[in-house]
Amino acid sequence: MATEDDGYESLPASLDLDAYLCIKTERTVKNDNTIVLNGRWYQLEEQGGKKVILQERLDGSVRILSKGVSLKYREIIDRPKKQGVPKTVARTFSQPPKPAKDHPWRRSWKNWMPAEASAY
Repeated sequence: MATEDDGYESLPASLDLDAYLCIKTERTVKNDNTIVLNGRWYQLEEQGGKKVILQERLDGSVRILSKGVSLKYREIIDRPKKQGVPKTVARTFSQPPKPAKDHPWRRSWKNWMPAEASAY
């Protein structure tokens, strides 16, 4: 009960106190219009900006804002698996094959020199 001695005033009805008493986190919207917060995935159903603010409220609810406007979203329970192109293996061996016994790399450098160069 408020008396004249109290310094309390009632809050205006237009003030959303839950918007101030929450944890605010900025996130970047991915190309598939999803965001992640604490391991939970959210699919945005409306287009917003590239950056959004997630508000974790005291009652456990989440509110997503973009440029001050609340966005519609749904939580993704089972995230679909990525369907990528299978990688092709260029080589099936871990080390390159050894050159043959008659390969030029196996010859001595003295045998590489032409006959007129060896006269010097």
